[in-house]
Amino acid sequence: MCSSDLPPSRRRAVVWFGVGLAALWIAPVAIFGPHLYGALLRDWYVAMHRVATTYSEFYYFPGQSIRGLLLRWLTPVAPALSYFPRINIASLDPKIAIYLWIIIAGLLYGTFALWMLRSDVRTLWMWDAVAFVIYSMIEPYAVKSGLISLAPAVITAGCVFSLVNRSKTKAASGCWANRLFVAAAALSLFQAMLQYKPWQQYLLSFGMDFWGECLLLTAFVLWIQWAAGSEGLELQNLGQAADRSGHAAGLFGLTTEREELPTLTRRA
Repeated sequence: MCSSDLPPSRRRAVVWFGVGLAALWIAPVAIFGPHLYGALLRDWYVAMHRVATTYSEFYYFPGQSIRGLLLRWLTPVAPALSYFPRINIASLDPKIAIYLWIIIAGLLYGTFALWMLRSDVRTLWMWDAVAFVIYSMIEPYAVKSGLISLAPAVITAGCVFSLVNRSKTKAASGCWANRLFVAAAALSLFQAMLQYKPWQQYLLSFGMDFWGECLLLTAFVLWIQWAAGSEGLELQNLGQAADRSGHAAGLFGLTTEREELPTLTRRA
């Protein structure tokens, strides 16, 4: 998949994203001046580099993202809190685990970003939720209290769950996605019911929140396939849901496609 394969509106989205990102980083120069702003950036980089090169979970233990799981499962690094169990099944160098995390995170982000840019217009409103799930999975320090980032995804998932249940055609992908969403919710409820030592320590060490995120992400993959291919999709409901969600792509120049939704619903 190369950039020439993307529709013009999607290529514009990529360009505007780059322009906006550059403007965001350059704007503080007007407030701090070039010299002070350069010093602030250097200090920020030094602090972030120190945290990133610990090759352990000394900061924000126990992480529920890919980085935290790889360090606990694949390295002999002792837990930052001594009363947490060791669960490593391998004894890799911690640096290797960090490099694996960088590679996996890059592949995961790149794959879903390209898929979003090439996705059916009727599914764009779901991609906000997917972005929050991906972010929670690949961020470096995803402690349990920080997983409030999943809230928008869970709310959107409930909306899609309802749409599938009300759909006239029961496509297999939609039904399986609903089951996975229920399984993720049940896993979260199970953890809430077992928040007592030592159960909680084991659940956090094994990364149960991460596996719940995997179930939720898989559910969205199936829901997107269902929304793009189901002949029984109720476009009126989908259009109303899209208007309420305000999908992320619309922020980057895709408003033309968003405006097509009411037209589709009227034709339906």
